[in-house]
Amino acid sequence: RDSADTALHLADFRANERTFGLVAQVAGRAGRGERGGHVLVQTFAPQHFALACAARHDFEGFADAELEERTAFGLPPARRCALLVLSGTEEGPSAEAMRSLSEVLKPVASEHAVEMRGPAKAPIERLRGRWRWMVLLMSESPTALAQVCLHARAAKIPRRFDLTIDVDPAAVL
Repeated sequence: RDSADTALHLADFRANERTFGLVAQVAGRAGRGERGGHVLVQTFAPQHFALACAARHDFEGFADAELEERTAFGLPPARRCALLVLSGTEEGPSAEAMRSLSEVLKPVASEHAVEMRGPAKAPIERLRGRWRWMVLLMSESPTALAQVCLHARAAKIPRRFDLTIDVDPAAVL
């Protein structure tokens, strides 16, 4: 029912990787057995490199193209990242708490040459009844990234909010 390219449009820098892996896995399973098999992929973006490489079982081609794109945009593995997610039961106060935390972290991030993206609503903005806001920290230096994360952990955040810090997250959803 869904198109193979649905995941390509998620706000996650690993979306291409996930799409390639899923399509390549399905295609690999269809080829098992004596008679082999065929895979029909429904997509609006057949020219997208993740889908084209998966169709050719071209892991190296995909890895080269993905690495080039991530490097151009300063994404992992070119740089390290940490995802800060603040959540609370009320949308407005949660947003304000994350804005306040961001203001505290800006000078520290600047001092350590750590790029801050956000704050913004998390792509999955509400989970288990809690509103979620995020900041993505990026740096070439793991030490600099750790310094900003330590300041985030030490920040005075009211107890009604939860802060999670995920270094080199598997997803930014």
